[in-house]
Amino acid sequence: MRVYLRQLVMILSAVISASYLIYRIAFTFNLETPYSIFASWLLWIAEFHCCLLLWLYFHQVWFLKQPPPFEPPPEGWTVDVFVPTYNEDTRLLRTTLIACKRMRYPHRTYVLDDGRREEVAELARELGVEYMTRPDNNHAKAGNLNHALSKTDGEYVVILDADHVPQATFLERLLGYFRDPKLGFVQSPHVFYNIESFQANTDLNKGKYWDDSELFFHVIQLGKNFWNAVVFAGSAAIFRRKALEDAGFIATETITEDLHTAIRIVSRGWSSLYVNERLVAGLAAEDITTFNSQRLRWGEGNLSILAYDNPLTIRGLKLGQRLSYFSSIFGWTIGLPSFLLYITPILVLFTDISPVEHFTWTLLAMIVTYLVSTSLALRVVSGRYGSIIEIERTNMANFYTQLRAIFRAIFGRRRQKFVVTKKRGRQSKSIWPMVSAQLALMVLAISSLVWAGFRLLYGLTPDAIAESVAGGLVVFHLLLDLRFLRKAYRKENRRYSYRHHAVFPVSYRFRDEEGNDVHGYGVTADLNEGGSRLVSYQTLPIHAVGEVTINGAGKSVTCRAEVRHKVPGVGEKANCYRYGVQFLDVTTEQADELSLMAIEYAVPATYQKFDQHRTPFQRVRDWMTRSWKRQSKRYPLRLPLLVQNGNPDVLHPTITKDISNEACRTEVAHSVAQNSSLRYHFPTPVGDISGKAQVIRVSGVTSPTNDLCDVVLRFEEFEKDGRATLARMLLPAQREPMLEALTPSSPPPQETTFRPIILSLALLAIAIPLEYGLFRFANRDGIFLREAIAEKRLPKNEEGELDSVYRSMLSSPTASIDELLLLEQVLQESGDKTKSLRIAHEICERVPDDFERRLFLASQLENVNQAAAASAQYHWLVDHLDESGISSKQRYSVLLSAARHAVNRGQLVLGTRLFKRLAELPVEMSPEVRREYAGVLMQSHQYQQAADLFRNETLTLDDREKLATIYTEAGRYNAAADQYEAILKADPDNLDVRKKMIDVLMWDGKYAEAGQRLRELLSRDPDNRSLRTRLAELQLWSKEYSRALTEYITLLERDFNDERLWSGFVDAAASAERLSPGTEVLAVKLADQMLNDPKVTATELARLAWVLQRLKLKPLSAKLCERALQVDPNDRDLRLQYANLLHDIGDFKAADEQYSILLKTSSTESPRPLDGTKIMKTTSSPRRSVTRSIGWSSALTTGYDK
Repeated sequence: MRVYLRQLVMILSAVISASYLIYRIAFTFNLETPYSIFASWLLWIAEFHCCLLLWLYFHQVWFLKQPPPFEPPPEGWTVDVFVPTYNEDTRLLRTTLIACKRMRYPHRTYVLDDGRREEVAELARELGVEYMTRPDNNHAKAGNLNHALSKTDGEYVVILDADHVPQATFLERLLGYFRDPKLGFVQSPHVFYNIESFQANTDLNKGKYWDDSELFFHVIQLGKNFWNAVVFAGSAAIFRRKALEDAGFIATETITEDLHTAIRIVSRGWSSLYVNERLVAGLAAEDITTFNSQRLRWGEGNLSILAYDNPLTIRGLKLGQRLSYFSSIFGWTIGLPSFLLYITPILVLFTDISPVEHFTWTLLAMIVTYLVSTSLALRVVSGRYGSIIEIERTNMANFYTQLRAIFRAIFGRRRQKFVVTKKRGRQSKSIWPMVSAQLALMVLAISSLVWAGFRLLYGLTPDAIAESVAGGLVVFHLLLDLRFLRKAYRKENRRYSYRHHAVFPVSYRFRDEEGNDVHGYGVTADLNEGGSRLVSYQTLPIHAVGEVTINGAGKSVTCRAEVRHKVPGVGEKANCYRYGVQFLDVTTEQADELSLMAIEYAVPATYQKFDQHRTPFQRVRDWMTRSWKRQSKRYPLRLPLLVQNGNPDVLHPTITKDISNEACRTEVAHSVAQNSSLRYHFPTPVGDISGKAQVIRVSGVTSPTNDLCDVVLRFEEFEKDGRATLARMLLPAQREPMLEALTPSSPPPQETTFRPIILSLALLAIAIPLEYGLFRFANRDGIFLREAIAEKRLPKNEEGELDSVYRSMLSSPTASIDELLLLEQVLQESGDKTKSLRIAHEICERVPDDFERRLFLASQLENVNQAAAASAQYHWLVDHLDESGISSKQRYSVLLSAARHAVNRGQLVLGTRLFKRLAELPVEMSPEVRREYAGVLMQSHQYQQAADLFRNETLTLDDREKLATIYTEAGRYNAAADQYEAILKADPDNLDVRKKMIDVLMWDGKYAEAGQRLRELLSRDPDNRSLRTRLAELQLWSKEYSRALTEYITLLERDFNDERLWSGFVDAAASAERLSPGTEVLAVKLADQMLNDPKVTATELARLAWVLQRLKLKPLSAKLCERALQVDPNDRDLRLQYANLLHDIGDFKAADEQYSILLKTSSTESPRPLDGTKIMKTTSSPRRSVTRSIGWSSALTTGYDK
């Protein structure tokens, strides 16, 4: 089930990451400028690179295959053990060679000295190992091994680095797997006993330890077992000589002979195996210099393999093996995407150009899902080794080194040099080359944050979300960078030999200045061959000299020692004191025993503690499922313990692992029987405890070198007050200080926080003023525009600068859309519509698919009365609406603007169609837009459709007023009156609606009701001019002409210039039976006004002429008729009226001319005959000649009466 869960998680994570990449490239790229396109692709390529690495990792660890069951090797196999060396310290080499000699299967050990040192030859002779050298150093380690292979004949070859100390069971545990005749090599993990190395993150108090080699050896290599693609890690491996011969021995083309050789062996048909047992302990890179040198060689060498034996193309590998080995090589390119991911948010803060177009909620959900799924997948698939934070810390430390490795693998492959990693001291004196990239990144990161702060201060941050996201990433990377620099600048460890965190029981005897013996028992907190940190239960005299006996793993070493100093404060409340003890006159044999004791016993114990570390979730689960049988809690107190060893009179020294009120757990180097009774004695800070205990559990071997039994002893008997002493010791007040003193917690090498910070601040103190000046210069256009907007006006002396900014931005392909929008706003406020419109065009050209910006351009075109160009933009928007993918609200905005534009241009059909599409959107139409749509339908005489818009809607008063207008236009006056009545019920004081109600009643012919309502209003406001005008109109409509005339005269006498009253006055005067006083004065005044009015119509002039004719003002009436004929010369009735007036005032000649015109036009154009009687009557006058009269008569009778 666990396997299927892992694989399901990997599949889901791969699908999510692939979906994220597709979504990013399909919907989020910023295509505004060439730079934004470049930045978008760069970030996506980095993300794709990371996802590809993730997918390849999942392939490698698809199934974690454990090796087959252990089988002991048969007798008679010949084994050669090779320990290549070049310049390693002989003390270090000595420990390795002694451990090699102690391995428990017959073998020959060879020290392969490429340094050709006499002291190494002497060491080989002393230890009884074979010394081998060669005349040159061709091909470095690979050449050294190949030379040894050519000089030896063992069936199996063990390769161990000079610092890799094997356990005594190394051969016994691994050699048996070669019973499989196809097995080419077996690899075991590398364990590093300097657990505070540069690459590690260690917390001894919590039992936490992480370095990337743990992930490789405990997860990846097990996955490679499944694919038969195990990586030879350079050491701690056994080879079948035949397999090496088939592969051409150790590969020499690259400086990473290990992986290269493994690929060749497997491609020749041999199988490989990884056995996850800690059988070798070595030194990890101690500081930044050795770490950088080592990782540079690994990265450069592994990438170079692609040029010689590319696993994707080499013959003999299966697809799974190709991908697995390619993953091991391709993983060294992680520095490239890491660098891109570090630099991208910095560039965003500097340029304000994001590689993501818009930070939407969908994008945020995709990012969170992708990151969370990846993190959880790594944790589920890799266990406690899959910490994404620790992986990111390693990437920060590695990225520049890996960039250099990529460059050198491509361009400097033929100049590669194998550099041996120093095991003591720094690789180089200066660390500057190893930290310069991270320091530069820190300076850039802080500078970018400062730059973004300047932009925020000046209001030049249009995309606050993008800058916030970028700022958060920069801060996160800055913390990783600071963590790296703290480690890089930590003080050099000047101890000659590493102090192991080893807890051994110790007996000591010192003599103080007065000659008194100070003796007792204690434990070590750390240990090497030069000294120890001793925990005693009593104070010791400083500089006292004596003896200490260290017991552990069945061994005992006694040395002369001096108490050098006391560690203040630690555990003193519990009578536990820590002292620094230096061993004196240590013999070679003593040093050897101490080193091997620490490595063979303390290192496995330390890693067992790390393996037992539980995550918070695991701790909760353990608490919920723990056994109820344990009656008392156990505490991890490491106390010296003496237990019976066969002979009842002899007590063997050991140490407790944990202790409770009922029992304790310990280790013994001899076999004990289950349920047997043993005597015990252990000294404590509060007194000695002795008695008998029963062995209730024996769990077997806990050390690969010594057959140590893990034993649980239950206390049966206590001597004297031993039980009370035990209970007092376990009280919190005593127990907690004891735990602090007894727990190995030697401080790691001191990390410096202030040095990188002070260095960065010093650089920034110089850089920030320069940066501010550069910021002002680089953003001068934006600052100028912001200041212009803030002042809301542009000073005249700065118009030239605005023009310069306009030309600069228009010609610059890097000017962002936000800057162009800013410029457009300033140009608008300055009144330069032409340039403003040009900028709007530029924005749309750069972002052709941006609906928001194109809609803005269309509105700008409308503002400058470029209706045709605006129509083109609206047509484009509407045509591409369905394929745009924009939200319904954005569609609503586009359609509404396009519909309004169409209506304003008189395109009612198009406007109606667009409004209809708008109504079909899943967006609620606002009441204002609904009324606007109804108005468009009214203009198209679609009254019923307009009224239907308000069906099934909760009507507001404005809606009812619009609906009443629709009914009025449709001639449905009763329905309109109902709506107005409903409005007046809700708002009885609405004067405008009352007026409209009166109008509707008038149009419906309900003059009495209209009059009643009107008089009611006038009773409240008798001087209201608008109401009195309506009263005059009502009287005119109801044919009360005389009253209407009186009302109009009153109104015109108050304000003659109100042109709306002129027509009503003329109509009333023309129809009234009796003309009211004042009519003549107003009529004459109005005639003068109309004679000089170029816009007057012929009908208005004719009607007023008739009124003047009624007032016996015929000359003036004739003038109006003459003016009317100038306006409309084809009006025959008007011309006849004019001729008659001329006749009446005695201007017969002019009258005759008009009659003549009438007769001529009537003969060809008139659709109806003239009234001949009227003409004859008019011309029969004693003042006219008889001949002329006869002529008119003849013409009439012969031409027209027909």
